[in-house]
Amino acid sequence: NKQIRSKDYSLEAYQLTSIMAKLNPDFYTVWNYRKDYLMQRMGNDEKKGFVTALTYSQQDAIQNLMKKEMELTEDIIRNKDPKCYAVWHHRRWVFKQCVAYQFSHR
Repeated sequence: NKQIRSKDYSLEAYQLTSIMAKLNPDFYTVWNYRKDYLMQRMGNDEKKGFVTALTYSQQDAIQNLMKKEMELTEDIIRNKDPKCYAVWHHRRWVFKQCVAYQFSHR
């Protein structure tokens, strides 16, 4: 996908990857893009950790994004491919980010 290759982190590109993930959950590029998108939205820098100066509405938006990400992976696991390693790895990553995010915003 052109938007993924060009690092287009728009909401439209992110939504397109949801469709792509449902059609072909083994496509690791989609999951990697989604990780990059989520990290950007969370203000997460691998070296520095989470940015803590977020408003409550930004924090709510991030929590909703993570919840939707977990719902997407659950839907794929339950209804498409319960043995897809790419989905399980992404789901584990999302869970870890949720836990880290919660601890950094207490």
